[in-house]
Amino acid sequence: MSYHYKKDGSLDMRYSSSRDAVASGYSSSSYSGYSGGYSGYSDSSSRNYSSGFNNSSDLHYKKDGSLDLRFSSSKQAVSTVTRPSSGIHLKKDGTLDMRYNSSKEVANISNNVQKMNLQPKLSDKLHYKTDGSLDMGYKSSNGIPEHIPVTKIGIPDMRTKDAREWVKNQACTSTGQCPSWIPRTKDGSIDITKAITQEYLKWNNRITVDYHPNQRMEYYNRKLENELFRDLVRRARQEYVETTPQYTILPDSQKIQTYLSSSTMNSNIQDNDISSQIPNTIPMIDYKQLKIKTEDEIGHGSFGTVFKGTLNGKTVAIKKLHLQQLTRHEKNSFVKELKIMAYLGEHPTLVCLYGYTTDPPCIIMEYVELGSLSHLLHYNENQEIEAKMTDGRIKKKLTIEIVLGMIQLHTVNIVHGDLKPQNVLVSKDYTAKLTDFGLATLRGKTSSSIASTAIQDANTAVCGTAAYMAPELLSSSKPSELSSDAFSFGIMLNEVIQEEEPYSDQYRNFHGKGPYAAVLHAKSGNRPIINSRTPANLRSLIERCWSADPRMRPSFQQISTDLQSSTMAFPNPFQL
Repeated sequence: MSYHYKKDGSLDMRYSSSRDAVASGYSSSSYSGYSGGYSGYSDSSSRNYSSGFNNSSDLHYKKDGSLDLRFSSSKQAVSTVTRPSSGIHLKKDGTLDMRYNSSKEVANISNNVQKMNLQPKLSDKLHYKTDGSLDMGYKSSNGIPEHIPVTKIGIPDMRTKDAREWVKNQACTSTGQCPSWIPRTKDGSIDITKAITQEYLKWNNRITVDYHPNQRMEYYNRKLENELFRDLVRRARQEYVETTPQYTILPDSQKIQTYLSSSTMNSNIQDNDISSQIPNTIPMIDYKQLKIKTEDEIGHGSFGTVFKGTLNGKTVAIKKLHLQQLTRHEKNSFVKELKIMAYLGEHPTLVCLYGYTTDPPCIIMEYVELGSLSHLLHYNENQEIEAKMTDGRIKKKLTIEIVLGMIQLHTVNIVHGDLKPQNVLVSKDYTAKLTDFGLATLRGKTSSSIASTAIQDANTAVCGTAAYMAPELLSSSKPSELSSDAFSFGIMLNEVIQEEEPYSDQYRNFHGKGPYAAVLHAKSGNRPIINSRTPANLRSLIERCWSADPRMRPSFQQISTDLQSSTMAFPNPFQL
């Protein structure tokens, strides 16, 4: 039977033959699983290499890109082109035994398989995932030279000079095509929030980045052609979701506020005894007890890198500071963040602190399985998770949990200062947990310190952290007010509802105007687009949160009351 495929290699479900194939157990790249992380992207271009060849199982490849003939599906692929005159002979490692004429014949046949586009050039030493698509985590798949450092997702590491210079050279010599290593969101649009994209477009003015307001809906329309995804969405809609979670503030909040605002929080540490400054409920851990693999990086910023690791057999997140030896000022900041996390980490919507090390300085926290809210909205392509995240009830639940976490912070007089989807983590039971609030408070004492941090952040550019920043912070030397967090929340709430990063329509206007372009745009009275599908009561809440006058913005207690109203329903991005 002949099958019909879409451009990404998955079955085209508009045809009955494709639907029959699914019913009979067809395996496709579109059913591939997801490995959670705190952040990341999905390069849609990698899916274009999926052959969709075999209707019983996917092809398997060796590391050098050749077919792995230990698998029957690979042998079938070869025999489909032309069958050798005698049986195939293999060595123990699964490679062809070239002592036999039949093996030499198969080698020639393999070249014919390549010409039929079952895989890219065998000589390129490409790497493949189990679904047969190119694994874009390898430099060879992306065309990146071996000497260029890359991140775990296979893009040039912009923290290194070699990567920055190579990206600049590629941009200056490009003919106009956007390279495969430029990050994209799951709907295929260029991810303009990433530092590497900013750097590339800075030196290449031949690439056109157009705003497509319906691109996410077009993506979902393509997804809905897949019966499996439609079924997952139906099941998600039928499950019970608690849309009005109730969490009280911590019982000792008054004491915590008194302690955190006391002079002990601002005193200098005169010696190396950091442990004497930390509550004894939080243990100091020997760094040797941690098991960390460098390839398990799950996020990084200007202050440190976060790894997934283990402590006494338990999976944890480990924030390792870039600084190997702390100055007195840095030591004070480190201790202050630990204190804040120690006293507030028991709240169910704030990330919990497990311990710390001093040599090197690390913060050991709970590992939150599904990663950041930003990742789930814009990058994750796991079909089961996507089906959940397209449910307005799940979005409402997560949003209210964010608000409850902010109520706790504000109760003890802590300004988050960097509230955005990247700093909201989501657990496997779809509970939102705020992170980076201790460090954000340290960074948020003055507007200038917030701004300087925004510049240093690896993910900050025209549409990064600055897009969520209250405009009054640019021109005021006063400490941040609680109302600045409400502004950030309004920007984020709009993003959650319509699944579009703030100011996506303004990239052409922002380009070349520096990291403050989005804040200056907001300071002039402009705001992100509110989708026409957004209900009137949600629209009103969003507009009150991002009011130009900080005094007109609601408290998070008021936001909680509004959101938990039964009439405040979050829309689904599509209806079945």
